[in-house]
Amino acid sequence: MLQQLWFRPLHGKPSARSRAFWRSAERECTVNSTREDIRVHLWGQPDAPLVLGVHGWRGSGVQFRHLVQPLVAQGYQVGLFDLPAHGMHPARATHVLEFAQVLVNIQAALGQPAAVVAHSFGCQSVVQAMAMGFSPQYPVFVAPALDMTVMMQRFGAALGLISPLQTRFEARVDRTVRAIAKQWTGQPMSLTELLSHDFVRRHLNDPGLLIADRDDDEIPWSEIERVASYWHQADTCFTRGLGHYNVLKDTGVVETLVGRVLSMSRKPTVDAVDK
Repeated sequence: MLQQLWFRPLHGKPSARSRAFWRSAERECTVNSTREDIRVHLWGQPDAPLVLGVHGWRGSGVQFRHLVQPLVAQGYQVGLFDLPAHGMHPARATHVLEFAQVLVNIQAALGQPAAVVAHSFGCQSVVQAMAMGFSPQYPVFVAPALDMTVMMQRFGAALGLISPLQTRFEARVDRTVRAIAKQWTGQPMSLTELLSHDFVRRHLNDPGLLIADRDDDEIPWSEIERVASYWHQADTCFTRGLGHYNVLKDTGVVETLVGRVLSMSRKPTVDAVDK
């Protein structure tokens, strides 16, 4: 039961406001996925450099709505979507490697992104996608959740799991992760091998932007410090009092993010396969 819950993100029906936001898109692109197709909603000129927003577990592309107009005003195209089992997507169970494959497929359809803005577990999805060939020119990680051991411990604490039950839960999830990794990558990697800082640091070698709030109640500040310790080429934007989600809504954060994307990204050189 706990294992099933881990792979089934709980969320309610999209609100009227969310549905209205999706309808505001200027066009859509349907991208093949392993199950139901992904609907990428797009704002801005079709030939403009592309910025993608990648939400986290139990999240939605709607969370990046405050970035759309500022980026479009600076000459970018913004692509947002709900990943499998999230928001408007009909699936009910998923995993990080499916998220990653979606990003690879979006790049194949729309071309190399000038930038990707990822939130929470979406950051881990971006790293896994990089290992599969996803190549955004400028990654922005917001409140990154990168170490699954930490996430599982917090999950168990939230449910009040006693130590023996927590141990069994982690072992079962690890076995499932090994099977998923073998199916998707050909390598039966464990949870700690695949979803860890050791894996992440191998793929964060280029300039980027790390954004986090010191009062985040979901991501321990020690996790943010750890990312900053090895992502040497990343600029940082640290705030207080915004928490895990409001950091994406803050005007100052949005201005910093857009400014850094504008100064660091270039027009993609990889042509789109299918626009």
